[in-house]
Amino acid sequence: MANTPIQPVTPALSVNKTPQTSLKRSIDPLILSAIAVVVCVSLSAWWLTRLVQPPSAVTINPAAPATQAAQSATAANANPVAPFAQLSKAQAQTRVQDALAIFVETQLLLESTYDITPWGDAQLDAAKNAALAGDAEYLQENFAPALAAYQAANVQMQALVESAERRYQTALQAAVTGLNSYNLTEAKDALAEAMQVKPDAAALPNLTDRLQSLPAVINGLRNSRNALLQENYQEALDTLTKVQQLDPAMPGIAALVTEARQGQRQQRINELLSNGFAALAQTNWERARQSFQRVANLQPANNVAQAGLQQVSQRYEIGQIKTFQKQAESALSKEQWATAIQHFEAILAIDANIALAKDGVSQARRHGNAERTLTKIQGAPTKLSNARLYADAERILNDAQTLQFIGPKLTAALAAVSTLLEQYRDPVNVLFLSDNATEITLSNVGVLGVFSEKRLTLRPGQYTLRGSQVGCRDLYRSIQVLPGMPPVDVRCEERLQ
Repeated sequence: MANTPIQPVTPALSVNKTPQTSLKRSIDPLILSAIAVVVCVSLSAWWLTRLVQPPSAVTINPAAPATQAAQSATAANANPVAPFAQLSKAQAQTRVQDALAIFVETQLLLESTYDITPWGDAQLDAAKNAALAGDAEYLQENFAPALAAYQAANVQMQALVESAERRYQTALQAAVTGLNSYNLTEAKDALAEAMQVKPDAAALPNLTDRLQSLPAVINGLRNSRNALLQENYQEALDTLTKVQQLDPAMPGIAALVTEARQGQRQQRINELLSNGFAALAQTNWERARQSFQRVANLQPANNVAQAGLQQVSQRYEIGQIKTFQKQAESALSKEQWATAIQHFEAILAIDANIALAKDGVSQARRHGNAERTLTKIQGAPTKLSNARLYADAERILNDAQTLQFIGPKLTAALAAVSTLLEQYRDPVNVLFLSDNATEITLSNVGVLGVFSEKRLTLRPGQYTLRGSQVGCRDLYRSIQVLPGMPPVDVRCEERLQ
C-alpha cells in the first residue's frame, strides 16, 4: 500500500487580523490544523502498526495457490517496508504535534486572560506567522523545520504572556502604592491600566472598592488626626472604626487606633492624678487615696501614683507643705521674691505635682521680673523715645499694676515709670535756629537742610544733630527733647585752616 501525501491546506492563523476579544475567530485556524495533525498521526500510527506486525500474527493457508504467494511476493517487492524509518517519522510527528499543542494552549491563555492591544499586536502577529511557517513545513512532511518554527512561535507567545503579566503586576503594585499613599489620581490611573491588561484578575474588584472608598478614607483619617491633636480620643476612635470598615487594608490605621487608646488611657490617668493632688491640697485623704489607687490599678508602674499613695500614708508631709506655703506667702507680702521661690520649691521637692507650689513659683518670678524691668526703665528713660520700646514699657507697667503683692518697692517703681511715660507720651514742639548756611541733619528724622529757623514736633528723648558747612568743621551735638525745652541753636563756627 503506497503512502498517500497530505494535501496542503494552509490554515490561515493571521490572514485576517481580528480583535483579541473575539477568541473563537482568532484561534480557529490553529485548532483546525491541530485536528488535522491528530487525524494524520492516528492514521500513521495505525499504518505503522500494520507495517511492523510480526510474522507470527499472520495466518498462512498452506492450501493457498502458488499464484497467490507469487502475487504477494511481487507486491512486497514493489513497496518495501522500512519499520525504523516509519517509527522515526511517527516520533517526529509527535514532537511537532506537542509543540503545536503548546502554542495553541499558550495562545488560549493569552487571549482569554490578557488584553495586549495595542502594544502587543505586532508581537502576536509575528508569533502567528511563525506558526504558519511551521504549518507549511508540516504539510510537506518537513518535520524538523516545522518543529523549529512551532518552537520559535512558542517562545514568542510565551514572551507575550510574560510581558502582559509584568505589565499587570507593575500596574497592580502602582495602584496599591497609590491607595496606601492616599494618591487618588495615581491609584486610579494604575488600576485602570491593570484592568485594561488583565480585566478578569481576582485582585481587581477589591482594589476597585478601595479606590471608591479612598476619598472617604482620606477625610476620615484627617478628622481622626485632628481629633488626636485635640485630645478627643473617643472621637478619634469612632472615626477610625468607620475608616477601617471602609478599607480594612489601609496601612497605618492600627497604629492610629493604638495611639488613640493610649491617649485615652493616659488622659484618664492624668485626670485621676489631678484629682488626687487636688484632694491632697484640700486634706481630703480618702478621695486622694482612691484617685491614686485607680491610677495604680490602670498603670501599676506609675511612679506619680505611688508617690501620691505614699503621701496619703505619710500625713506629716502635709504639715511641712503648709509650713512652706505660709513662709512663701509671707515672703511675697514682704517683696522677698527669691525667698518666696525657695519656699515654693521646697514644697515641689516633696511633691513635684502640687499646683499651688507651681503657681507660687510662677507668681514670685513674675513679681521679681516686674521689679527688675521697672528699675531698668528708670535707669534708661531716653529709650522711651523709641515708639516700640515705649509701647513695651507701657505694657510692662500695665501688667505690673495687676500683680497681687505690691509693696513699697513696687509702688515706688510703678510711680516712677508712670511719670516717665507721662513725660515721653506726647510729642514736643522744638524750635531750631541756624545761620541759613549750615546744613542740619537730625537723627531719627533725616536731613533738615539749611535754614535760619525751623519748628519740628518730636517725641521726647535723646537726639543727635549734625551741622555741615563748606570751610567749617562738622558739628555734632546731642540734645534731650523734653516738654518746655528752650530753642536749639545749631551752626558751624569752627573754620578749617
